[in-house]
Amino acid sequence: MTASSLPTRLQKAEFWAIQAAVLMAPFPAIRHSTIFFTVSDYLFLIAIILRLGCKIPIAPLGALTGVWFAGLVALTGGLMASSLVSGDPLRGLIVDAQYVFAFMILPFALLGRTNDQAWRLVKCFVVAMAVMSAIGIAFYASGYNGGTARRLAIVTGGNRLSGFVDNANGMAGYIVLTLPLLWLLWQQRSLSSKYALIILIILITALILTSSNTGLIGLAVVTIILLGGRRNLFALSFVGVLATVIATWGQPYLPQVFKDRVLNAILNEDITQAGTYQGRHDLAVEAMRWTEDHLFLGVGADQYRLLSEYNLPVHNTYLLLWVEGGLVAMLGFVILLLCIIAAPLTQRGGSPAGSVALAAFATTVVFAGMGMGYTHVYARSLILPMLLAISPAVAAIPQFRNRRRNSSANAEMRNKMSAAALGVPAQRLNHSTEG
Repeated sequence: MTASSLPTRLQKAEFWAIQAAVLMAPFPAIRHSTIFFTVSDYLFLIAIILRLGCKIPIAPLGALTGVWFAGLVALTGGLMASSLVSGDPLRGLIVDAQYVFAFMILPFALLGRTNDQAWRLVKCFVVAMAVMSAIGIAFYASGYNGGTARRLAIVTGGNRLSGFVDNANGMAGYIVLTLPLLWLLWQQRSLSSKYALIILIILITALILTSSNTGLIGLAVVTIILLGGRRNLFALSFVGVLATVIATWGQPYLPQVFKDRVLNAILNEDITQAGTYQGRHDLAVEAMRWTEDHLFLGVGADQYRLLSEYNLPVHNTYLLLWVEGGLVAMLGFVILLLCIIAAPLTQRGGSPAGSVALAAFATTVVFAGMGMGYTHVYARSLILPMLLAISPAVAAIPQFRNRRRNSSANAEMRNKMSAAALGVPAQRLNHSTEG
């Protein structure tokens, strides 16, 4: 093996590793038994180690990379400082490490690729989500019930589809975050209408089986953004009519748990009937009281549950970060989300900005909305759809620079050829053309 062939072999191995990591991302339940580190995470580590031996992007988010890392420093710094002062430093270190993996290592492993590779990775994730959802639907249709199992239940004891996420609301969140990527592939004709429709049916069916209010709201938001953003009012109206027909006349075919948790709240226009609304509301009220006392420093990472009268963390990422890490930690998290929305709009020469920007906006808005019902959100597989949505846009960064270098090299070559034909030095030819 020659020295010149080594980078090529490493690049191939690295791309196989990153594809495997993306394919395994929708299966976070396949992980270490005591810490949150999945098979996909192992593969991401392998990919970035291999990429260090090839070519790794210096600025994965282009011009916004500095702002991105400033937000990450604010998030992790607030949590760590609070943990050192009034919490548990070890828990602060662990939680910070999870956020660093999600918001620093993952972008370096995933972004700054060629357009072909970027679209390939988007397709890998969408296909993997369809496969995971189809497996879950098959288990659900067979009557399987995981009972009290905490891991790999696939169907919870309450008869809700949790798939390989180990959480029905989490499963719904994964599905909703996948929908903009599916739409993006279809818009770019990277996926035919037939296959896009098949995958859409699988994902929507799985979403219904999760019986998640958060998921249903996310579905409505994604639909409005993608169809409204394209000013496709006919399609938006059709979806609205279809949803009304299903809710009115399709009830006999809907799962009972979906009707109890979701549909009754919609039909009766009473949000208190929506799942565990009251309990989450009480936790949010408690957290809002605490924010006044923790403007600069919080109680420390993972300490909320120990101090709460409910012995639970508040299911609101923004309030949780504020109470545990201070206002600076929460603002750092918001900066990270704003960078993802802005990234496709600040790049030059990439994939069609309209579709990519719209998909990035949809995934980020849904993710931000999901934060209103989640605790800490450092799961790499939750961050991945947002990064995949912007990957075709930021893939243009190195290509644009290469095009500029190539055009300069071509101009210099043309000058040399012209000089040789005229029998004059190339340097004199340059001076004459400049004058």
